Amino acid sequence: VASEALPTGMVVIRRPNRLVSHRPRDWAVAFGATVLPLLAAPASARSALGPTGPAVAAMLLGLLTQLGAKLTLLRSFGIVPANHGVKTGGPYRYVRHPMYFGYLTVQLSFLFLVPCRWNCLVYAGALCLQVARMFAEERVLGQDPGYLAYCRLVRWRLLPGIF
Repeated sequence: VASEALPTGMVVIRRPNRLVSHRPRDWAVAFGATVLPLLAAPASARSALGPTGPAVAAMLLGLLTQLGAKLTLLRSFGIVPANHGVKTGGPYRYVRHPMYFGYLTVQLSFLFLVPCRWNCLVYAGALCLQVARMFAEERVLGQDPGYLAYCRLVRWRLLPGIF
């Protein structure tokens, strides 16, 4: 609840945009990536794919990662691609989109705990939208020389050594 309620307050107190995307596709992708995971099916009679302890621990790690990323952004947080200022500290030292890494970790963990075709479809769609959202954000932020310098220091978008 805290992870999902925090962005509401952060949007209210955020800095003015230096630059924001006005592309309808970027807005639709941001909205879809935000809302689609909420359609995942809750726990049912289906069983987890294995021991639940590691999945719960991974879910907690993902939650803490996304909370850390949101708190690092604080007044620079936004839903649609925009430049509210470039942040390079906290979890942003390791990957350029740690919040999305946290979302992915939570979603994969939930899928492990509640495996069903519906959840696979929901989270596959959410992942596609988050990747499109990353590229849209980087297109907007790429107009800032500070962000380009940051990209040279932090090569990985989501998963160190992979992507």
